[in-house]
Amino acid sequence: MGRFEDYSVLVTGASSGIGLASAQLFAQEGARVGMIARHEDRLKLAVESLAGDGHWWKACDLTIEEDVENMVSEAKATLGHIDVAALCVGAHSVRPFKLAKSKYFIEMFEKNVLTALSVARCFANIARPGNAAVVLVSSAVALRSGAGVVPYVAAKGALLSVNRALASELAAKGIRVNTVVPGVVETPMTEKFFKSIPPGQADLIRQAHPLGLGKPEDVAAAIAFLSSKDARWITGAELVIDGGLTIR
Repeated sequence: MGRFEDYSVLVTGASSGIGLASAQLFAQEGARVGMIARHEDRLKLAVESLAGDGHWWKACDLTIEEDVENMVSEAKATLGHIDVAALCVGAHSVRPFKLAKSKYFIEMFEKNVLTALSVARCFANIARPGNAAVVLVSSAVALRSGAGVVPYVAAKGALLSVNRALASELAAKGIRVNTVVPGVVETPMTEKFFKSIPPGQADLIRQAHPLGLGKPEDVAAAIAFLSSKDARWITGAELVIDGGLTIR
């Protein structure tokens, strides 16, 4: 039996990258998975890649709170209960600080922080007691920053504070909250980013990771661990998975 037999898991950003790898791992280990992303066509393909049956998907704009509330209610009605919320949705931005007007900070906070808070709030109201867990996805860039990413770093850094505050508040409801802090992972978003910068800069980013760039499956394994009973006494933690990026 897998670690997640009789679990129902909600995964945001589930159509690609870390979210998709997480959904696939949860399903492989016995969970029924609710897959959430913006694009319906990608979700339809993604759900077909899951092992087992009983899965559910929905295209949803997580920046609209009413849509999030309706989505979580529908997920519970369809899946019967929800034990884990793996909040993998996010957005990246590279912009020199001198050009980073307030709207870019607002956009990064909305897509990286407010979407996670909105889903976590709704999940906390309906989570099945016993093994409930929320896993957030920050970034090692929040620990070791560089030029041109101030709005992104501000948002991902905020998630680290959100992690501790939520863990403290939701402990009374038996809900654990933890955060994974990945380095640069080979995802479609990273591929798009590398194409937007000089090749030499992309090479420097690769070299900054002593163990090389990560795979979505590397982060998915950490998300699954923090969601499982093996981590039942862990909350408010930041699990860094960065191939050695932050040791230098």
